[in-house]
Amino acid sequence: MGANSIFINMIEILQYGFIQNAFLGGVMIALVCALIGVFLVPRRLSLLGDGIAHIAFGGIALGILFGINPIISAVIVALIFAFFIDKLITTKNIYADSLIAVFLSLGVGLGLIIISLKGGFNKDLFSYLFGSILTLSANDLILIAFLSIFTLAFFIYNYRSLLLITLNQDIAKTKGIKIGLINLGFMLCTAVAVVIGIRAVGIVLISALIVIPYLSASRISNSLINSTILASIIAVISVFIGIIASFYFNLPTGATIVVFLCMVFLSTLISRK
Repeated sequence: MGANSIFINMIEILQYGFIQNAFLGGVMIALVCALIGVFLVPRRLSLLGDGIAHIAFGGIALGILFGINPIISAVIVALIFAFFIDKLITTKNIYADSLIAVFLSLGVGLGLIIISLKGGFNKDLFSYLFGSILTLSANDLILIAFLSIFTLAFFIYNYRSLLLITLNQDIAKTKGIKIGLINLGFMLCTAVAVVIGIRAVGIVLISALIVIPYLSASRISNSLINSTILASIIAVISVFIGIIASFYFNLPTGATIVVFLCMVFLSTLISRK
């Protein structure tokens, strides 16, 4: 009887248009963010997601100030940031974590200044800080789908090159892989993934959606390819559970998704392989 009730409740939930939008958007966001994490974490660039998210905060504030789609303004600002951080790492020999800290502070500072010009925090800005996947509109879905397809296409086409660069850049050079170009594309795709992920879990928690699925998957599998598949599954399931739990128990969706991700990771720590 319990299983039947759960099934009936699931059917009822799917009748709501905003839940359908949340599920569709959540699947795309989860897949893109999980894929980013597979190549971000082994490179010890886990904080890059936080850095881009906070610089995107400035872009979102600009969008709200000038009355344009905040996601579009955030994507533009994040892409500029990703381009400059890639160039500074390769040409100025500056440590990535130091650059991330500088740009993170810059993004927050600019965002707060712009917000003060607008008259302070409002409901729209809070939705980007903490996530608002249940409020995705049809236009939001179209934009997320376009950005997700672009990002997934890059990773599918360059998967082998990214895999080799992540494991050993010296071998990648001998294979004739254009490391600089691939790394730049990776940085730009990371920026896009972070911005669309903000709609799911918010600026404050986006790093968890990128990092934790791969960390959990890598505890279960020693193969990077298998870890990619497992990370994607973990991310999608976590988003689904977060949406359902937040709907039934009136919880913040982004926080619920992240808490479930953390529970999965903790379970991999205490269990045997």
